[in-house]
Amino acid sequence: MDEKVLREILERLARIETKIEEYPQLRSSIDRAEELSHLAHNKANINESMIKELKEEVRQINENSRALRNIVYTSLIGMLVSLISRFIHF
Repeated sequence: MDEKVLREILERLARIETKIEEYPQLRSSIDRAEELSHLAHNKANINESMIKELKEEVRQINENSRALRNIVYTSLIGMLVSLISRFIHF
């Protein structure tokens, strides 16, 4: 074998060794990224359920607001009818 080929083989082996040494760090990074993605997914699911609950609460508040408004209107109409009937009797 000539020296040039031998040198090229040694350089390639050195590159392969470097890549093999970096593998555990890459694996660790991949594992951490996977863990973070699971956490983000769980939080997104929690947020989705909280949003649904809040929408339901807003709907109930709107219904209660309508009911209260109707009661106020009915009371005002009743007061007006009462005042008009008093003025009519005098």
